[in-house]
Amino acid sequence: CGYVGSLKISGSNLGGKGIFVSKDVKDGEILLVIPESKMITVENAWADTDLGDTFCFLTDASSRGKFVSLVGFVAKEIIRGKSSKYFPYLNLVPRNLSDQDHFLFWPDKDLITLVQGSNVEQAILKSQSDLKITTEILWEAIKGKIADVTYEELRDAVKAAFVAVISRSFEDQSFDSTKLLPILDMAQHSNQSTSLLQHSTDANTGTVTVKATSNIRAGEEVFINYAQDLKTIQFFPIYGFIPGLANTSYQEIFS
Repeated sequence: CGYVGSLKISGSNLGGKGIFVSKDVKDGEILLVIPESKMITVENAWADTDLGDTFCFLTDASSRGKFVSLVGFVAKEIIRGKSSKYFPYLNLVPRNLSDQDHFLFWPDKDLITLVQGSNVEQAILKSQSDLKITTEILWEAIKGKIADVTYEELRDAVKAAFVAVISRSFEDQSFDSTKLLPILDMAQHSNQSTSLLQHSTDANTGTVTVKATSNIRAGEEVFINYAQDLKTIQFFPIYGFIPGLANTSYQEIFS
């Protein structure tokens, strides 16, 4: 799909897209540098000239306020399309079930029926509730500020943004911030591969540097470990998959 330095974004054997190296790289080699200006952060939402006040309200309204505010901002930028400076990145964000098998893209009847009584039911229904509330609040705030947008278009944009933020964002503890890191968030999960990427944040500039953690041959896919402290089943209500079952449909998982 495209090259960024020695990295290539292409189809992954695990489904969807992934990151591959286009040349041999050495352990510790810097593969990607992401300046803060290229990230999407909750601070961007608060500073938004059109809806900054709404995003600040969303931040203060619940315990997941920062998360929901970031969702709202990403949804607004998705609606803006090519006029958004983030378009090249957001154009790669999954929009429906054919792009990513995430539970928020499931038909409502399947979501309610399949998760009922499961040990992820409450977490999934909470995300579904947050999605609906965010859509309603944004609809009231956005009417008249973005020409010709329909409720259905907003709903679909919020859903795509919600999936992007819940499954792709990074928690930066040093800055107490939630961020979307373009390119790096295209990497698939693995806690077993030796071809792992490691990222660190410069405390002064906020710049994220991505390095290889081993020698990697050209053409190999590289991975990140999404969450070392999560149990296997806990991956599902966040990332929409269970490690080891990445290519298994949601109907098969819950049956």
